[in-house]
Amino acid sequence: MRRDTVRFIGAVPIRPDAYLIGKLSVLACWASLVGKHFSPGIVWFRSPGLDVLGAMLLVTGLVLMGAGGVNLGSSLRMGLPKEKTVLRTGGVFRYTRNPMYVGGFLTCLAAVAWTANPVVFVLAIVAAIVHHRIVLAEERYLAAEFGDAWTEYSRRVRRYL
Repeated sequence: MRRDTVRFIGAVPIRPDAYLIGKLSVLACWASLVGKHFSPGIVWFRSPGLDVLGAMLLVTGLVLMGAGGVNLGSSLRMGLPKEKTVLRTGGVFRYTRNPMYVGGFLTCLAAVAWTANPVVFVLAIVAAIVHHRIVLAEERYLAAEFGDAWTEYSRRVRRYL
C-alpha cells in the first residue's frame, strides 16, 4: 500500500459498525443521484422546483466538500489521524468547523429532493445521525489534542452553519 494511502486512513472515531453504516448511507444517497437517471422507479414524483432545489444543494455540497478537502491539505483523513496533525482554521474553516460534513449532508438532501423517495430520506437521516456522532467524537479528539486553541476556535466558529 502506498504511504499517502496509509496516511489518508485514520482511526475510526466511533463504533466501526456504526461508522460503516453511516458511510454506506451516504454512498447510497449518492448512488440514488446516479440511479435516478437510469432507474426511473427510484423517483417517486417529479417536480421542477425539487429538481432546482436538488441541483442547488448538490452543487453547494460538492463545493463545500471540495473546499474542505483542499483546506485540510495533508491533514485530510478518513477517521482520526494516527500521527501529529495541525488545527486547520483558515479558508472555509473560518465559517464552519465541518465543511465536508455539511457538504455531505447537503448532497444527501439533494438526493432526497431529486428522488422524493422515502428510502432515500431514511438513508439521509441515518447518514446525518451517524455523522453527527462522528463529528462529536472528532471534536473530543481535537479538544484533547489542541486544548485552548480548539476551545477558542470552537467558540468563534459554529459546528455546522
